[in-house]
Amino acid sequence: MYTTRTRKLLRQLAVEIHSASTKDAKIRQLLRQALDANIQQIRSEIVGAQQAGVLDPTVDSELLASAVMVFIMALMHMETLLPHLVGDPKWHDFVKSRVGTLMGLR
Repeated sequence: MYTTRTRKLLRQLAVEIHSASTKDAKIRQLLRQALDANIQQIRSEIVGAQQAGVLDPTVDSELLASAVMVFIMALMHMETLLPHLVGDPKWHDFVKSRVGTLMGLR
């Protein structure tokens, strides 16, 4: 969903929040809490998928959740990094398949 044009405002907000967190300790703390909660939510989904046999159970769920979060955060910066790919269906499909590979979908 982060590759689509409709999520531009969300991506811009993420960049602004990250910028503000470098200048304000309270914002930095709130961002850290939100990111930690997101990583734990992703981890929980990964563990469930591992238990269901969908994902490789030998992969460290905490590290995988962190890697997925890093991937998501990079997508949040698409307007800065690679704006020409925002909304590109080929890019969307590529990202989707790479995340699946990263997660070890069976």
